[in-house]
Amino acid sequence: MRVNFLKILLLIIGAARLRASLTSPEHQKLIGQSQSVFDTVRKALKRASIIDEVIDDFEVKCLVAPYYGKKERAVALGNVFKESTTKEKPSVKIYCPHIKSTPGLTIALTDPDAPSREDPKWSEMCHWIAIIPTSSQDGFENNLGDSADAKELVKYKPPSPPTETGYQKNSEKGASLT
Repeated sequence: MRVNFLKILLLIIGAARLRASLTSPEHQKLIGQSQSVFDTVRKALKRASIIDEVIDDFEVKCLVAPYYGKKERAVALGNVFKESTTKEKPSVKIYCPHIKSTPGLTIALTDPDAPSREDPKWSEMCHWIAIIPTSSQDGFENNLGDSADAKELVKYKPPSPPTETGYQKNSEKGASLT
């Protein structure tokens, strides 16, 4: 059985490329300076019906790049993961180039289609919620792997859709704690 992970919130497009560019600010192209990157993310979330069906429309301020497994396979709209790959919580790289000050960020992984797209009676299934502390510097970048930095509010629960329910649309969301 496979699980479809249309997860995100503030990411999607080019997650693998983004992940590689997030190593340090001095090695980045100034993608944070271009609103077009954030607009591309918003449009992708709208096309996938994540905006409007799962979350309200919003102004994208952070790029979130979740990835799974030892091979660090990036999550992007429409890619599919085996259940065995998603047994452990995802690692997440977060880049917020224009955040001046916030006490932290909240990241949530949910399934708006539980148990299936045709019968979402358990919607919205919560798989994980964590708070990530930030610094007071201009801009924010964090690699949330097995980091003790994050405070888990809801422990990670791997997806386990019932047999024959098809692909699932999972959504990774972030929010500022301001």
